[in-house]
Amino acid sequence: SDIDNLAAVQQAISRWQVGVVALQECPSTDALEALGRRLTFVGAAEAHAGIVHLYVAPGFPFERVQLPADIPCELARVSFGDYVVDVAAVHFQHGKGSEHIRKLQMRAILAAKRSATLLILGDFNAPEDELEALRSLGKMTDAVYAGRSWDPSKNLYFDDHRGKQRQIESRSFDRVLFS
Repeated sequence: SDIDNLAAVQQAISRWQVGVVALQECPSTDALEALGRRLTFVGAAEAHAGIVHLYVAPGFPFERVQLPADIPCELARVSFGDYVVDVAAVHFQHGKGSEHIRKLQMRAILAAKRSATLLILGDFNAPEDELEALRSLGKMTDAVYAGRSWDPSKNLYFDDHRGKQRQIESRSFDRVLFS
C-alpha cells in the first residue's frame, strides 16, 4: 500500500547519515513522522502531484526562502559550517507541452538564489534535451548517476504498476543539479 511504501522510504532514509533530504509526492504539508524525529523539517510546497518536502540534519542552521505559491519548490539557505548553500527541493510540472512552465519554474528558483552555491534536488520531469536547457539557465552541473530514478520493473512502488512493467517506460527525471 502507499502507507507501507511511505514508511519504507522513511526507514531507508533514516538509516543514512544525510545532511539534506528532498521528497516529492508527499501526502500533506506536515512533516513525515519518522523523518521529523531525525531531521529538521524545513517546509513544504504544493506541486501538481502531492507535496514537496525539504529536510536538513540537526545542527545545520537554515533560513527559508519564499517563492511564489505557484512554484513547486521548497527553498532554503543552509549553513554547512563555513559554507552557505541554497538548497531547493523541486517537483516540476509534468507532461509534454509543459516545457515553458518548467523553464519559468527554474527561472524563479534562480532569481531567488543568493548563495554562491545552489543545489537543486528532485523531479524535473524533463527529458535529456530539455534538462540540458534548464541546466544552462543556471550554469549548473548534473550529478550523474547510473540507472533510472523511476523504473517500474525494479521499484514497484505503486500497486497498480505490478505486472505492467513492460508497458511503463522508465525515466531519469529525478536529478541533483549544482552550481
